[in-house]
Amino acid sequence: MYGFLKSFKTPARWDWLFLLAPSTVQSLEATRIARLETPKVQATHPIDPALAIAEASLAHVQDNIQDYTALFVKRCRVHGELPPLQYAKVKVRTRKVDHQQRTLATPLSVYLDFLKPSSVQGREVIWVENQNDGNLIVHQGGFASFITTQIDPEGMLAMRGQRYSIKEIGIENLLKKIIETGRSDRRFGECDVQIHRGVKFGPADCTVLEITHPVKRDHFRFHIARVYFDDTLKVPCLLYTSPSPRDPLRYLVCRLLLE
Repeated sequence: MYGFLKSFKTPARWDWLFLLAPSTVQSLEATRIARLETPKVQATHPIDPALAIAEASLAHVQDNIQDYTALFVKRCRVHGELPPLQYAKVKVRTRKVDHQQRTLATPLSVYLDFLKPSSVQGREVIWVENQNDGNLIVHQGGFASFITTQIDPEGMLAMRGQRYSIKEIGIENLLKKIIETGRSDRRFGECDVQIHRGVKFGPADCTVLEITHPVKRDHFRFHIARVYFDDTLKVPCLLYTSPSPRDPLRYLVCRLLLE
């Protein structure tokens, strides 16, 4: 049940919270010399250059990244409430499909070790696609550390205080969601797009995509979104969204920091 964790490389230390640390994952290390570049596209909509960057990043992840270790920091507004930030060490083995055989070669596999707040500290969660009847394996921390149980990843217990299930975690899923949203926005106007280069996020040089919808519409999912792409690793490392003009950039979706 826990065998997939044995292949993950463990970093020598956890660096600063919110700062991108040097990768110790071989599949990422091999690509550090390749810089993020904006693919040349014939733009017919302001969002096209931003979509091209996200699509190139997704292709890079699918072709070159097998697994990674990261510090995952996230906060999602649920039922109008903005809870405290949650911090967890995360290990992900990426999903791989054998296109010739049309079979799943490697299932998406996730391990989470929660660090804080105290309400979740010590909790460990494992989910492997198509294993354990699709359930999460949860080992509680604190006074309940003797309890290990299986629960539905999309059931009431697992989704309490969450907007997204563990099935949606990871860089590849994040990029797919960004691209899906961008393609939806592309059907409409009222879309201001800015691309900022050379932005520092900790020690990393980043390209930042900033998309703004000046007027709230039912077909738009956000007012402002900012996505930071690490220029060296060619993956997103920070995402902010704001749901309305009256609440700019206070709605933190996730921070995914590679080690």
